[in-house]
Amino acid sequence: GIHLTLSMQLQDKTMTKDQIVALYQSFYAKEPQVHVIDDVPQVKQNALHHHTTIGGISVDNVRGRVALVVTIDNLLKGAASQAIQNINLSLGLEELRGLIE
Repeated sequence: GIHLTLSMQLQDKTMTKDQIVALYQSFYAKEPQVHVIDDVPQVKQNALHHHTTIGGISVDNVRGRVALVVTIDNLLKGAASQAIQNINLSLGLEELRGLIE
């Protein structure tokens, strides 16, 4: 699997962790293959699943930075699965058709 830690500059240094978690949850609410959790995601939690997990969000308001962790099982949510999703969308089919959870 892949475990990625991201660090980003906040435009609004007053944002709290809860606000950022809510923002991610709202943005990905209609994406069944993206899970947003509070804890730091572990690669083993994604093993044999087609989804991506985002979590472990932390905020440094002094420096105006946010860090988060993203994990995927790159064997099941790799390029082949993404290609199937894109083909499905381009043909007007259900996005996850042919992908079994």
